[in-house]
Amino acid sequence: MRKRIILSFIVLMLCIPEMVLRIGAVPVAASTQEPILDYLESASISQTEARVGDTITIKAKLNVTPDILRSVQTHLSGDTEKLVDMTYNVSEDKWVGTYQIQPYDHQGKWNLSFYIERKDGAWGNPKTGQSITIINPNEDRALPVVNSITIDPQLVKAGEPFRITAKISDNYGIASVKANFLKDGVTRVGPKLTYDSSKDEWTLPYTFDTNMLPGDWQVELTITDVASNVTTATKAFQLSNPNIDTTAPTFKSLTVSKQVVTHSEELKVQADISDDNSGIAFAELRFEYVDLSHFYSFRLEKNLATGLWETTIKVPTYFESGSFNVYLQVEDKAGNAIFPRTGQTLQVYVAKPIVNKVTATDTSVQGQAEPGFTIEVKAGDTVLGTTTVGADRKFIVSIPAQKEGTELSVSTIDLYGKRSVPTKTVVEKVKLSGWVTQQGKRYYYDPVTNTMKTGWLQLGRKWYYFNKSGAMVTGWVKSRKHWYYLKSDGVMVTGRVKIEGKSYYFYNRPI
Repeated sequence: MRKRIILSFIVLMLCIPEMVLRIGAVPVAASTQEPILDYLESASISQTEARVGDTITIKAKLNVTPDILRSVQTHLSGDTEKLVDMTYNVSEDKWVGTYQIQPYDHQGKWNLSFYIERKDGAWGNPKTGQSITIINPNEDRALPVVNSITIDPQLVKAGEPFRITAKISDNYGIASVKANFLKDGVTRVGPKLTYDSSKDEWTLPYTFDTNMLPGDWQVELTITDVASNVTTATKAFQLSNPNIDTTAPTFKSLTVSKQVVTHSEELKVQADISDDNSGIAFAELRFEYVDLSHFYSFRLEKNLATGLWETTIKVPTYFESGSFNVYLQVEDKAGNAIFPRTGQTLQVYVAKPIVNKVTATDTSVQGQAEPGFTIEVKAGDTVLGTTTVGADRKFIVSIPAQKEGTELSVSTIDLYGKRSVPTKTVVEKVKLSGWVTQQGKRYYYDPVTNTMKTGWLQLGRKWYYFNKSGAMVTGWVKSRKHWYYLKSDGVMVTGRVKIEGKSYYFYNRPI
């Protein structure tokens, strides 16, 4: 999900260690979810020019399975603003949407981009650089006309319902009417109005919070017609609230279990906060990146057993490695907010990969690391190979076989190009186990000790004999004054058998 850049707001908070927001302010929020990748692989538009009545077709190929997506929309922008819903075409393996040019549509260049939203709420807006030119000399450029706005009752009371009604006219029709509420330079975002066709008016029933700031307010309506023409209109009103809560929450302490972590490590957080008036509405823990460009936030929940606000965080891989300032945002149900800072910081490092042993005959380095990260294998200053860690956390990096004793450095590189401290591993001597054929002769190495066998060896119910050099013997062999016969596969003969026309009898084991 988006990382919101709020430099001026953060700088202001830095200047005021514990700032209180007045009632009615909308707290700035940041996402806790991973930024969506640009899933767009390719896109096409059926034509570069269109006129009224033409139907344009947009297709997009995404490098992600459709089952994880909530929606895909075409965004046509420039001289217009159009959102076109797209559906997945299985046979083409593409998302497809169509739009028919209307008599009111603006002529000019429409740029093509997409809105892609995952089911977990993460989203992206990949742009294509493509466009289409619309030819419509009779385009509608006339703004909607607001004939009247009424508020009933005119004196609005916090906690009690009231109604906004607007009469609006337009050549081709209204697409949407959105309400915002303004006071002292602060905007409180409101909902959309609905159209009542029986009365030909737009209406909104609304109720302010019981602790909303009283005084002079304005409702601002943003009206957009079907041709993307936009106009605004305002209406003043009075808000009464004799029982307002102006006391901010109280902060006592913030405890974070670790100050230095790697990705996927757990952090336990406890905050001692309270509000004796309207009660705490929410509390967030924030990690503010050292350059102040953005922050990540995580909700705290009250633990009734301890009375503290707590959370446990598994440090996400989308955290850049580096230093983060740690602080809280706490807001009560009246909208009073504080941003207590204690000077605590969190240092995040890229986790070192776990590397399996490497022998002199191996042509790959294997192990585990964070999914989606890059693994780099070096011998000295030479890069031997790289790969991307799979969703199962495993990786295999193909490398040339290295000499015994060579030291390899295996590093994890995160999504931002920052790397971990390397895991060092030394190429080991090949440890042989079981049957091994070398230069046409067969040898057997103990699977536990990796030592080469000589003399007699029993495997299951079969006996084998290996000479002093470890080579498996076939044919006649004399051991401890007794003769034995071993077949071509090395297995000792037992019982009564004929060999080269003569009959022999052999014990079932060496003696």
